[in-house]
Amino acid sequence: MDITYGSWKKLGLETSLESPSLEKKTHSLKLQPQILATADSLMPAKEKGAILMDNRERLNFLEHHIPGAINIPYRMLASPQNILRSKDELRRLLQNRNISSNSEVITYCGSVGTLSGLGYYALKSIGIQNVKLYVRSFKEWESLEKPIEKQQDANYWDLSAE
Repeated sequence: MDITYGSWKKLGLETSLESPSLEKKTHSLKLQPQILATADSLMPAKEKGAILMDNRERLNFLEHHIPGAINIPYRMLASPQNILRSKDELRRLLQNRNISSNSEVITYCGSVGTLSGLGYYALKSIGIQNVKLYVRSFKEWESLEKPIEKQQDANYWDLSAE
């Protein structure tokens, strides 16, 4: 589903309040370690040119972030109607942040990778291949007492979403 529930309802598409009958199933989890970044891999990757993309809200980023990271809040990846902006809009947004199709990007957020997962998905959806996800995110980074930057003099643009 690539549109929001509100958009679904406005389109008059079918909804139901009935609880579906569910069968018990056994699922397996297939971890893909090649897409995961670790705290120890971030700075070496950054030194080799990787882009660290912080998907937290702007004020959280301004307060503290991983050194050298850029901020693209998860809300900037969405549109009012869809989960993600159109591919052309996403490409333009990322190009304005100097992220190209051949960039190496590592996404992170505040704690468990939910917001940065959306960032990861957005990047992959427009064909950026070299993307990793730092699932343990800023919470782990901070708890490991790794270096942190703070935006000292935020200007208007820093406080706006775009």
